[in-house]
Amino acid sequence: MSGRFLRCVAPLAALAGLVAGCGADYALVEQPPDLVSTDSPRCGGPGGLACGTHGRCEDAKDGMRCACDLGYEGAGCAACSKDYQDNDGDGTCLPACTVKCGAHERCSDASAAATCNCAPGYVKQAGGCVFRGGPLDPTFENKPKAWSVTKGVLDPGAKTGPNGALVDPGLVRFETKDVCDGTARLTQSFEMPTVAEAEPLAVRWVGSGTFVQALASSRGVPLMDMGLGFVGTRDAKRCVGERWLGRTIDLSIDFLGQLCPSTDSTSVLDHVELLPDPTCPAVGELPNGNFDGTGGWVAEPFSGVAEVANGVGTGQTRGGRLASTKFCQSPQIRNLASPRETSAQKLALKFTYKGGTNQRMEVTTSRGPLGFARGTNVFETGIFCVPDAIKGEVIDLYMRLAYRSPVAPSNCDSADVREFVFDDLALAPDGKCADSVRLADGGFEDTSNAQAWIPSEVSGQSYVGRGSGHSGKSGAVLSVYQTCATAQISTMIAVPPPTATAGPAVKFWIKGTLSATGSFGTTYGSNVPVPTAWEQRTHCVPPRDANRARTFYFTLYGGSGACGQAGTSSVTVDDVEVTTDPSCPTK
Repeated sequence: MSGRFLRCVAPLAALAGLVAGCGADYALVEQPPDLVSTDSPRCGGPGGLACGTHGRCEDAKDGMRCACDLGYEGAGCAACSKDYQDNDGDGTCLPACTVKCGAHERCSDASAAATCNCAPGYVKQAGGCVFRGGPLDPTFENKPKAWSVTKGVLDPGAKTGPNGALVDPGLVRFETKDVCDGTARLTQSFEMPTVAEAEPLAVRWVGSGTFVQALASSRGVPLMDMGLGFVGTRDAKRCVGERWLGRTIDLSIDFLGQLCPSTDSTSVLDHVELLPDPTCPAVGELPNGNFDGTGGWVAEPFSGVAEVANGVGTGQTRGGRLASTKFCQSPQIRNLASPRETSAQKLALKFTYKGGTNQRMEVTTSRGPLGFARGTNVFETGIFCVPDAIKGEVIDLYMRLAYRSPVAPSNCDSADVREFVFDDLALAPDGKCADSVRLADGGFEDTSNAQAWIPSEVSGQSYVGRGSGHSGKSGAVLSVYQTCATAQISTMIAVPPPTATAGPAVKFWIKGTLSATGSFGTTYGSNVPVPTAWEQRTHCVPPRDANRARTFYFTLYGGSGACGQAGTSSVTVDDVEVTTDPSCPTK
């Protein structure tokens, strides 16, 4: 029987006692070799495995093993296997959150079995999850008591405000001195759903005040600018972006006095709530960017032509079109865009366009300019890097032809023929952009026909000049030739937060010459000295602008007095950086 493995087993009745070598009542049968291990303990015998209540012992080629029930693993079948959990610690493994939940739901397996519940901010209603999130007590009636008020008074019974009847009972009131010194504040915390769980949402606020801007932020990160009505009451609504989602919002509404009046007055908020709004874009989207669908774009001709037209886009598809025939026309077309905050590395606004030779189309937002496109009479691709300060917000995006005044102020009927068409707008990554952008093209080295700095189209000249820079090949040149003339160049910056020892700042290099009446300035400084050789300047940025988008400009002015008097001023700037500096305030 060489090469075979045998063992004695209980025989069939016909074979009992017929085979020598086995005891009575046993027969000798052939045993497959892979189940034999003559020198190892066996299941059911001495030294057999203890497999607990969720497994059973099985003999194997190399000994014994525990065959675990579904959902269990380990030597004694006491551990939960992949996709199972025992989060409540009762020894029973149940399916983990691998189930697919419905709209606005979140899976929870914190205790017992995995279940789908409404996401934060949503409540079960009529068989689905309905948004009821955002700040509690949106009407300021103290039902429930949820708001913390600094340098203000919450009046839950108020029915009228400074400008008449309220939209609902209750308001919070701030006095001028507290608004103007920046100490007036409202705070409250609440949970928000993630991007995947939420629908498009908007903030609605109602209020009135005297030259007041309110800033909504969370843990120092700006969420939204909330202007109040300068005259009368403002009932406003603005879409929220990714910054609001997937986190606890420690909402702080700070009132920032601007152009504060000399007499006492009162600013009030009557209503603050979050609500669903299907007109808002989804996170990461620019709706109908190829113009082939419906919605998204709003045309504002302003005496010119602004339209979505057939046959003007790439491949003769639908596209946007702007045109002017005379001076004093400034047509534009606008849309909403929701740039990502996370997964936003190298983020750019990309589009195709065609314009008249050397004509300009500006691309701007409600938070500042992105740049301009120069026409060459053929279709080109425009790429503008998205500054960090607008990632995670919902912005208004404008494609526009700039307003241009005629040489003779009263002659707006003079011919000024311009035309641009554009298509295929999208928010997408591009290698031209850095992962993090505080300022695009601070060295003025971009040679494309879509550049981040917008030159003015007024009475002076501003342009990027080859061979004129402090470093590299280029700098920005501003020139005027007479009094009352102005040249300007502008872009968007993302203001950094202060450190413990250094406040936010803009640094740049400058040189040039000024006429007797000329002057030079920036957003954060006027009457800047202009040296004849390169020198670096530092302009401090108010710390309250930290993490916000701001329009930054250089302006050269020919001077006041009798307009038209000759006087040449020319200034070149280069190597602009947005940073922090120890000479600037941190608070």
